[in-house]
Amino acid sequence: MLHFAVYGKILYFLIITDNERGGRMGIMTAKEAGKKWGITSRRVNEMIRDGRIKGAQKIGAAWVMPDDTEKPGDLRKERYKNRKTD
Repeated sequence: MLHFAVYGKILYFLIITDNERGGRMGIMTAKEAGKKWGITSRRVNEMIRDGRIKGAQKIGAAWVMPDDTEKPGDLRKERYKNRKTD
């Protein structure tokens, strides 16, 4: 399926494919992901730069990702869980 996206004055063509669940896969921006996950878009951009969000791609000045992308886990909790207690 072919979709069109406009960011600024540039028109992009996006090819959207079927996902594993049989539905159509859409896209969401970092801003939309932030609203969905309850964090700021700046934090989403930091996670993308750190490589923690799989499937993110940059279109013009905006980052986009599949709309079914799950929020990455909190690394602070992982560090605390792995810490030894004596």
